[in-house]
Amino acid sequence: MTRQMHVSLFLMLLLFLFVQLCSTSGILAADSAEVVQNLPQQGQGASWGYTVVTTNRTFIRINTSTLDLVEGNHCSKVNQPSIKDFKGDDAPCLDQFVLSEEMKKTFLDTILPAAIKLHADRLLVDPVEGPLKVPEFEDDNVCKKFIVPQDHHSKGVENADMVLYVAARPELAFGVPCAYDNNSGRPVAGAINVQIFPLKIQRYNVRRVAHEIAHVLGFDYTVFEKNNMVAEIQFGNGMRRVVNSNQTMKMAQKYYNCSELEGLELAYATVEAHILNLSHLAWRNAVDDLMSSRYNFGAMHYSALTMSVFDGLPFYTVNWGMEESMSWGNQSGCDLFKSECKAEDATTISTKICPKDKNVFSCTSDRLGYGVCTPLPDDRYPDKKKCNVAELVEPPRGDKTSLLCSEKPQLNISGSIFERVDSFCLDTEEYNAGSMPGVFDDETIPLFATGICARVSCEEGKVRVMYNGISDWKNCSGEGDIIEVKPAGLNNTIKIKCPKYSEVCTIFSDGSSLLPLIEPKPLPAPVITTTTTTTENNESHQEQGETVGTESGHTNNNSSSVPSQSVQRTQNTTGDKVSANDNVTVPVTTGGNINKNNLTSPQVKEELKIHMGMDGTPAAACVLHALFLLMAAAAAAAALAVPL
Repeated sequence: MTRQMHVSLFLMLLLFLFVQLCSTSGILAADSAEVVQNLPQQGQGASWGYTVVTTNRTFIRINTSTLDLVEGNHCSKVNQPSIKDFKGDDAPCLDQFVLSEEMKKTFLDTILPAAIKLHADRLLVDPVEGPLKVPEFEDDNVCKKFIVPQDHHSKGVENADMVLYVAARPELAFGVPCAYDNNSGRPVAGAINVQIFPLKIQRYNVRRVAHEIAHVLGFDYTVFEKNNMVAEIQFGNGMRRVVNSNQTMKMAQKYYNCSELEGLELAYATVEAHILNLSHLAWRNAVDDLMSSRYNFGAMHYSALTMSVFDGLPFYTVNWGMEESMSWGNQSGCDLFKSECKAEDATTISTKICPKDKNVFSCTSDRLGYGVCTPLPDDRYPDKKKCNVAELVEPPRGDKTSLLCSEKPQLNISGSIFERVDSFCLDTEEYNAGSMPGVFDDETIPLFATGICARVSCEEGKVRVMYNGISDWKNCSGEGDIIEVKPAGLNNTIKIKCPKYSEVCTIFSDGSSLLPLIEPKPLPAPVITTTTTTTENNESHQEQGETVGTESGHTNNNSSSVPSQSVQRTQNTTGDKVSANDNVTVPVTTGGNINKNNLTSPQVKEELKIHMGMDGTPAAACVLHALFLLMAAAAAAAALAVPL
């Protein structure tokens, strides 16, 4: 063997050792983390934390199968022949369960894709390699009641991390996971039953469907228990259950500005099917959150609270920076959890707590419409104290819509602008807004209000308002500014308080998010290396036995969950041509940090970036090793090249 061959073999050996060294230390391994400290963006206030993303994780791909939305499996009109529910019983086609062909088209083309995108823009997972094979479901599994193509079990579903089966049977809406990955425990298949309301705008329908999908993805008490992230604690005069993962507890303390919190409170069980309630956030503490326990026609924000719950699950990484601002309870302090909800506590708890001695229409906390002051049930709180809160007036269904500013009103409230997609309820001084029918036919009752529905513009990152009777926009130079106006229909001038940008410029009328998509793709330099150990999120993933590169065949269908009252892209799951009753396609998001196509207001893009190896070994260490090895190789090569 020649000296040149000896040199070549020696260099190859050194290179092999170098690769092994860097790989085992995590420096060249695929698993690395990017930590981005985001500066505040317009409409978000201060960022809630750092963006921590493992490079092997990607946005979740949710594949939908809507084969159950065929004629005969849902109610297309009132009083049609009964439809079988999921128990196999005949269920009458009542008004609230009707899904007309027009509504179904809107659901498939608009509502479902928008609801999926809310999750696909915020949750990252270890992507399934190859087709996702859905296991055969046992007889007592909810998904057994849905139409599942045989190909899903045999060939599997391409380009999917989750398969979602969708129906609209005549029973209450629900969402439930049906199958889990054997390695990570992540739900990989589930089902939702939807109720779609014939509203002028689709904000509520989109958010309600997203609520059910969240249950399928793992916002489910059974999943919480499996991942050891719930506890029962003393709360007032009773016991409450909370999500107490490290991520969720810290976020709850920060959001509410209350360091005493031991977790995020779940809706407590007061009925036999207690699992249903425990899969939601307590209504009092998170009224306007996506996962609140009470359905209303409200905003249902994908808030930092809901994101922190997903962040506590080891198989998800959340895309921090995409949390939607929510005013209810934000920075309220511990009084929110200790107070008796008296009106005098309004300054510290919420401006939406009503005086008990007056019947007045007030803006709801999400500013979507008028609410009335109604004492809440005794069982809503452990200390049995009632709390008067302005709750949105809700109809059963049909033409009589609620007092949403965007819909046709049930009552004629003078001075307001209704039936506009950009109409919000703004706080005012109290005024006489007309009258409403009394108990008797010829009786009327004076109607007082402390809010008015007016149009709001969020263009150029600034809030502007237009009240009834004018055609030009009035600038709100600052949050809380007072504008004196005389809306059409009122005899006197009133004072309107300018809303916060984050209160009215977070959610589109179609239910999608106004926040521009922040994509956690590592950006070019500058990169600051550090010797910091692995991040808290990644520690949580490792402690829970998270595996990388989930194999599609390793799934199980042992689901003990029950339906909870409550995309990146989707693919054709049957192999046939996509039809209106089949799968819905959502465009793939683009690369980069902020998707400018979704940019709706000026954003601050500056960031502080820190790049680390998965186990905390700095990338610079590998460079030093490389230098030493290359120097040794050069010296050895020179020595071998010298004649003997």
